[in-house]
Amino acid sequence: MLRLKSKITAKDLSYILGIRQQSLNETLQKLEKEGYIVRTPIP
Repeated sequence: MLRLKSKITAKDLSYILGIRQQSLNETLQKLEKEGYIVRTPIP
């Protein structure tokens, strides 16, 4: 999914995945802390 659309909000991604935004944010924080992803603000 992210290869097709690299700029996506956590809100949109949680909707696509069918999970709560809070759950996704917790997972994204862990992935970012471990260096697997880089999160940047979308203007």
